[in-house]
Amino acid sequence: MREIKFRVWDPAEKQMCPVIVADFQDNQSKAFCRLPKSGAQEIFSADLMQYTGVKDKNGVEIYEGDIIRPQSGKYGTDFEIKWSPILC
Repeated sequence: MREIKFRVWDPAEKQMCPVIVADFQDNQSKAFCRLPKSGAQEIFSADLMQYTGVKDKNGVEIYEGDIIRPQSGKYGTDFEIKWSPILC
């Protein structure tokens, strides 16, 4: 069973931060994040990115919305990680 984790882009700090708590009310998403410098912070209208349960070759977690470039031969093509009801 894979770990359920989310992250969100914090526009004020210009960085990704792990989500501690997510709240969904009135079709709006709100996330509480833990930031290294300032502790917990609330982010409104957050676009949550869910962990896929997969890590890249360097051990970095891959989330929805990440851009990957599989290397096949000399040239690679960029792909965005998205959930698909057809493939999943």
